[in-house]
Amino acid sequence: MAELGTQFGPSYPKVAQLNNQLKETEHQLQSEINKSVDHLRGQYMAALQRENLLRESFERQKQEANKLNESAIEYSLLKRDVESNRTLYEGLLEKLKEAGLRPACVPIISAS
Repeated sequence: MAELGTQFGPSYPKVAQLNNQLKETEHQLQSEINKSVDHLRGQYMAALQRENLLRESFERQKQEANKLNESAIEYSLLKRDVESNRTLYEGLLEKLKEAGLRPACVPIISAS
């Protein structure tokens, strides 16, 4: 095209045809670039949305795990209190038996 343009000028039919082909090719290239950019933008936005959903889900799971940990701690404390109270009760009951007294209204608590 450069050779023909210099030799015959820009109005030469073959040069004009090559210029038109070049413009069409550039237009098609720009169109494909725009399509690719739009496609990649769509993929990025979808990935971003998935990431946000996963992050929210992770935060909910983390909060649930924290609640379970708090419940487990509370359970352990209550279990220790029950065991301590049972030991105290059994000790007092044993002292009453040693003293020869029959407790008036002592409930029977199983050690299960």
